[in-house]
Amino acid sequence: MGDEDETCSMTTTTDTDTTLVDPANFGDGLGSWEVEELRQEIDRFREKCDKLEKEKSEILSRRVSSLEAPRIQVSDCKWK
Repeated sequence: MGDEDETCSMTTTTDTDTTLVDPANFGDGLGSWEVEELRQEIDRFREKCDKLEKEKSEILSRRVSSLEAPRIQVSDCKWK
């Protein structure tokens, strides 16, 4: 029984993820490079949102103008 306990305690795993941490930045919260990356991501999201808002506005404008356009009715046609 003593051998089984030793075998279990010596078992290791090889699929463990490791994160290296700079001790100088540890405890300071986000590093300056992380803050810069997050700012760039925010800028990308803002650009994407602005583009989508512009597309939405154009689509709604086209829909409104198509609703306001006069419609030709079949009874108005003279080619009967």
